[in-house]
Amino acid sequence: MNNNNGFTLIELLIAMAISTYVIGAIFMTYQSQQTSYTDQEQVVVTQQILRSTSSIMAMELRMAGFDPSDTWNAGFSQISVPNALIFTKEDETNPNNLETITYALNAGTNTLTRTDNGSGAQAFADNIEAIGFAYAFDSDGDGYIDTYNAGGTETVIWAVDSDGDNDLDLNLDTDGNGVIDAADGPGDGGNGIIPGQALTDFSGAAIPDMPVDNIRAVRAWILARTSRPRRNFTNWGTYTVGNLVITPDTDGNGANDNFPMRLSDSIVKCKNMGL
Repeated sequence: MNNNNGFTLIELLIAMAISTYVIGAIFMTYQSQQTSYTDQEQVVVTQQILRSTSSIMAMELRMAGFDPSDTWNAGFSQISVPNALIFTKEDETNPNNLETITYALNAGTNTLTRTDNGSGAQAFADNIEAIGFAYAFDSDGDGYIDTYNAGGTETVIWAVDSDGDNDLDLNLDTDGNGVIDAADGPGDGGNGIIPGQALTDFSGAAIPDMPVDNIRAVRAWILARTSRPRRNFTNWGTYTVGNLVITPDTDGNGANDNFPMRLSDSIVKCKNMGL
């Protein structure tokens, strides 16, 4: 009871050192958890943007060719640009007008834009790295989409306009295995255009170039990225977006290496185009 001895200087220094270590460990754990939460939140937001963008675009694409009065010869107007699409339909709110809708990528701002008639390009979705389109068609008007022989399996032809004349002339499935992926182009880890193969039917007979009036379905790819890069992250993924294969780490664009990305691949049947 009469012992008035306190802590020695060495004991105080040891206590301070231990306290500093514990506080530092707690802070580092908190910082790590906070960073992880922020990164996951970014990915979730990206997925939500991608889901809503794909859904709204699909809803509008289903209306391509809507022309109940048979006045406008509505349908697809421009398919020659890989990262843009223009189609027309009768304006549901004003049947006396033809509505022209354009979806296009502004690569400079990584923005998917939408233009409605003369409204000018309006930002539709941000943080879009790439978009691409391919088209299924009915060459003989029999009500069935054309197919080809993919290893003995009847598979829908997904075609693009490779020469810019606004006609479909190339099947994106270069290796004929029924799947459109990096193997059809430069391969995993590569970058570049998918060369495709000539249009043929299931028997192997050549199919002539298809005009836009024969389009019956659209396949749309959208590659979205997070709004901010992730620290200590390199995107090694390889993404097939229409006729383009993209590997962020090796594509020569240093601005996209550190962004997590998500890809949407959706198919829209155009009920108003005769299907």
